[in-house]
Amino acid sequence: AAVASLDALSAAGVDMRRVIVAHAQSLLGAPAALRALLATGARLCFTGAGMGWSVPGACASDHPWLSPPPDEGLAAALARLCAEGYADRLLLSLGVSSRLQLASCGGGGFGFLQRAFLPRARRHGLSAADEERITTSNAAALLCYWTPPPPPERTVRHWSCDACHRGYVEAVNEAEALPEDRVYFEKFSYRYCSTACLGAHRRAEFVQPFSAPPPPE
Repeated sequence: AAVASLDALSAAGVDMRRVIVAHAQSLLGAPAALRALLATGARLCFTGAGMGWSVPGACASDHPWLSPPPDEGLAAALARLCAEGYADRLLLSLGVSSRLQLASCGGGGFGFLQRAFLPRARRHGLSAADEERITTSNAAALLCYWTPPPPPERTVRHWSCDACHRGYVEAVNEAEALPEDRVYFEKFSYRYCSTACLGAHRRAEFVQPFSAPPPPE
């Protein structure tokens, strides 16, 4: 069912590199299903390290897949998957969901992965490069999905010179003004694109209607 769901997402055009399947340790007892999920291109996040203390019967189901795997088995499985070339699709997290996992309550605490679990995985052959991928760079790549939107179009008003009648735009908000916006000059209720246009209208004693040739740029 999980593979069918991922296939449906892929068929709909979803970038499978952005899809995370959580609690992937539940599939360690079904290696074929686990690799079928990896074949879709989705990322698998393994949690449950340090959960060997889990109280029997705490899960809503007694299915063996729902029981946290022993740390030794999880470490060996991760090292094996990395050796098979899946290191760029794996994530590792404590998945803290209970106070019993905190060091203050007798658990391994947030430092358990670095202090106890990863050394165990190294003994099973996990390389330094693969360790960096599953703990750091893969997660960082997933968090880089967001790209800033293009800047919004600035709000402008149109105006025209009261002498040569050429049209221009100006920013409504001063913060959106651009260096190339036309500098204007005002006299009474008139607006001009240049001192030449203002001077021409002055010489005509501000008569209306009025038109003057555009000054050279």
